[in-house]
Amino acid sequence: MKKDLLFLLSVLVLFGCNKNQNHYEYSYIDSGIKTQEFNTGSYWIYENDSTTKTDSTYIYYVQHGFEDQYWGLNQYTSTEYYEMWYYNDNNTNRIPSFKERIESDCESRTVNNNVYYPVWQTIYCLDLSYPNSGIVFYDSLRIGNHIYYQVEQETSTLDSTDYYTAKSIGVVKKVVRATIDKGTWLLVRWGIK
Repeated sequence: MKKDLLFLLSVLVLFGCNKNQNHYEYSYIDSGIKTQEFNTGSYWIYENDSTTKTDSTYIYYVQHGFEDQYWGLNQYTSTEYYEMWYYNDNNTNRIPSFKERIESDCESRTVNNNVYYPVWQTIYCLDLSYPNSGIVFYDSLRIGNHIYYQVEQETSTLDSTDYYTAKSIGVVKKVVRATIDKGTWLLVRWGIK
């Protein structure tokens, strides 16, 4: 009787411990989009094609890690991410201007000027087969004396801006319609680190 009770108790303890174990599924950044992971010190200088006003953007902070999402019943998805925090040249209050985040096979940018409670807009994606994604792909795009290859155009309904993003370069053209910086902004110089 003692052996049966001891056996039953050990089975209950074993199954009781297993019941509380968390199950993680991992989602990694696709190797094809790692070309969009830029480092601290990278910069881009844009010029408004009608006013010749310039604006520069640079990365001052990069964060890489995993973010867990709980689905219930001890089920988690742990998603790898790479975030780049930017300042703009005309930003005098030293608050980050925006950030970009890479997850899975897409790159997104904040469009509400709040990096702490962001609203995201996809600006570059490896998988162009999403239905109604709004992404237009260009084999090449000439801007001034430069030709950029593998460029994607994403129209943001959130901030009324068209983003043209080139592989390994970043945003090469922005058509801004809804802010005081209206106009077409073209990349004139950059430094990737």
